[in-house]
Amino acid sequence: MSGPKTTKTTGVYAGDLIPGTYLKTKTGTVRGEELFSRPDLERPWRTTAAQKRAADIALKEREIEELLRLCSSLRTELSNAKSDARFLEYSILEKTKKEISEKQDCVTALEEKCAKLEKEKDELKENTEYQIRLLKSQHEGELLSLKSEAKISTERCVELAKTCQKQVDDIKEVSKREMEYLESRYNMRVDELNAELRAVRESNKAAEEHYHEQTAATKSMLARIESDYKERLRASEQRVEEMRKRHETDIETERKAKENSLAESRKAAEQLAAALIDKDEVLQRYTLWNNYVLSALDKFYHNFVNALPLCVVEPVDPELRQIPELYAPRAVLEDPEAKVVIERIAYRLLQLKLTKSFSNSGEEEGKNGDRFPSDADLQQVTDKQDRLQDAIYETEEKISQLDASCGSLLSRLYFFSDNLEHAIANAPKDIAPPISNVVFVCLTLPFGQMLWSNDADTTRTAVVLLHSTVRLKMKEYGAYESFSDDVSMLLSFDDAVAACRFCIESQLWLMNIPWPSALLNSPLACEEQDKEARIVFRGLRVAMTIHSGEAFIEPSPIPVGNGVYKSHYYGRAVSQIVHISSLAQGGQILVSKQAWNICLRKRHELGQLVVSELGNVPVLSFNSATGIQEKQSIEILQLSPPALKGRNFVPFSKTNVSGVSPLTGVRKAILVTEIESIESKRAALAEAINLLHEEYRTVTNDMVSLTSRTRRSRMHFHLLPPPEMVVQMNDLYTVMEKVAIRAEEISGDIQNLEHLSNDLDTQAKGLREYFKQQELVEGKEQDLRLELEVTTHRMEQMMKDAHQKHRKEKEKYSAALQEKEQIIRKLCEASVEKRGFNIAPNKR
Repeated sequence: MSGPKTTKTTGVYAGDLIPGTYLKTKTGTVRGEELFSRPDLERPWRTTAAQKRAADIALKEREIEELLRLCSSLRTELSNAKSDARFLEYSILEKTKKEISEKQDCVTALEEKCAKLEKEKDELKENTEYQIRLLKSQHEGELLSLKSEAKISTERCVELAKTCQKQVDDIKEVSKREMEYLESRYNMRVDELNAELRAVRESNKAAEEHYHEQTAATKSMLARIESDYKERLRASEQRVEEMRKRHETDIETERKAKENSLAESRKAAEQLAAALIDKDEVLQRYTLWNNYVLSALDKFYHNFVNALPLCVVEPVDPELRQIPELYAPRAVLEDPEAKVVIERIAYRLLQLKLTKSFSNSGEEEGKNGDRFPSDADLQQVTDKQDRLQDAIYETEEKISQLDASCGSLLSRLYFFSDNLEHAIANAPKDIAPPISNVVFVCLTLPFGQMLWSNDADTTRTAVVLLHSTVRLKMKEYGAYESFSDDVSMLLSFDDAVAACRFCIESQLWLMNIPWPSALLNSPLACEEQDKEARIVFRGLRVAMTIHSGEAFIEPSPIPVGNGVYKSHYYGRAVSQIVHISSLAQGGQILVSKQAWNICLRKRHELGQLVVSELGNVPVLSFNSATGIQEKQSIEILQLSPPALKGRNFVPFSKTNVSGVSPLTGVRKAILVTEIESIESKRAALAEAINLLHEEYRTVTNDMVSLTSRTRRSRMHFHLLPPPEMVVQMNDLYTVMEKVAIRAEEISGDIQNLEHLSNDLDTQAKGLREYFKQQELVEGKEQDLRLELEVTTHRMEQMMKDAHQKHRKEKEKYSAALQEKEQIIRKLCEASVEKRGFNIAPNKR
């Protein structure tokens, strides 16, 4: 018996007996209290068929609820992990297949039952027609209910697929909005950085325009000063040359007068020679007599000393210095040997004089010769022991410090030498500076100032490693270190092949140095690879330049030990290699054609090299001999070992040559040489003026002596005839007047030269001060340029990091989107397969 039925339909599966509440959400329909009801329990008002039907419906609802829970868990875990999504999808498919197989089994069972009923119908047609029709109607009702359930499940799967597709579309829209937001933020940041960079470039451009204006004004002023200086110098040289010629004529006239006076003095010299012969004979006899007296005194004194050795006393008497001057003539004292003999005679006499008062004290001292040492002697010995012990302690401390330094040195030697004992035993000696046919090698760090400004401690450690490596190996190739600082070194060789081999092998050595990790993390010293994935850069990028030419050497005030001072090179070759080194880039080896032509004679000693021509480079140099700038075109070649042929460098046309003065187009270090040459010329001019002063004084002295001789010879004029005396007097007065006039002219010229020299001195000082101001301005501009380069480098690094981050995020979002699309595609395929399985039983 069945209970009353309501007309209101409730539940998703037409559960008409239990009311339910529903809530429509974004993910689908969620049922309310019927989830907690138990329709499978027996009800007293239900029939057996209704109870069975309710139990079947409850069973199906539980299965569908389980599927709904699995689908909801699939939706929630879809964004977390791909593996969970696949697992849920697989479980849903398996359970769906299982349900379909169960339904298929039910259908087959029903078909078998129908066949059985048909057989029974055939057998019991007459008796059980009514039962067969009843069973048939019941079977048809169950089949209709199963079809309705299959249809409802199919519609539910379609709704789930639509819900998943909607969620995927929402995720795509959200990811798209996030990507647009990130791109907008990135574009805004790029625009801001570009605006800042444009502002910096505009300010730099304005500063460069101001600098060019100042440079043009400075060049014009420098040209005016140089032209004025050259004109004055040329005029002064002409006046000096004229004065020199006039002075030579005056000297010639004076020489003739001196010859005449010498002829007069020869007669007196002959008379004096006769007296000197007698004097020499007397002095010789006096010397023999002194030697005889000294030998006798020595013999007597030695006999006395042998007899009484304790009575010997060293005389301390002021008479020792006065006796030779009192008792010896001046002519004898002029002879050093005779003076020594007289001093020894006086010394012996004083010794004998002082030993007379010690005739009886010698015996007493002989008796007391075996006395014990006093407390003062013991204290003196103790003090000596203490001093000796302190000296020993001090020596031990120095030895320990020396051991520590030797240990660190040996560790470096062990790293750089294959055979440590052989390296220590055969350590290279100090190299003497080459004098002729010098080949220069300049080592520079193009980005050294940036490294020092970024991280001073790490750069200091790296530079110490660099110097240790280079100084350890350069002596093996006969290199002399002329100059070194934090970012450059200047070496000199006497063999061009040794210089090239040193540079080639140095680039390979620097690749294997244990550089600090902080340095390797810097973009200016990090590891770089070529197209074949070989490391071509690692650590400091050292640029090397080789050149030979005219150079001079002089000692500098820097001591290097044992009274030896470091040698300093200057000249055209030095200024040229300094200019060429400004073109070299980090890790590049440049060699001039002059130096390479020397190497071609021994090309086989260099081994395999990669040589490439880079073209001609105009180089300005200052010629100290002529005092002008000279422009010379030098052909440059590039060398590289085969292992590092993958290094790429920027051509010369795109490199920024730093360190060249915009005033003259020469290296800044050469301007100092120019000023020094100007000062040397000024010093030479002052020396010439001093020589003229001395010559003027000698001429004046000769005039005074000539006047005095003339006055002395006036007393003999009465012996001459009156006409001849008048002629000679007139000639003499004429010559004296000419000489006096010429001396006044020379004095005036000397004063003019002194004024001119003072003017040159003031101009040179002003020029030096001006160049100092220009150097300060250049230093400030260099600091600003360095700061700008550091800022630009940091901005480029930030832009690079932002690009990498953006690319990684884009790849991440693309991968996530592809994964979600694959999951959605698989879910759609699974739903289509499920729909196909559901349709197949219906067709059957």
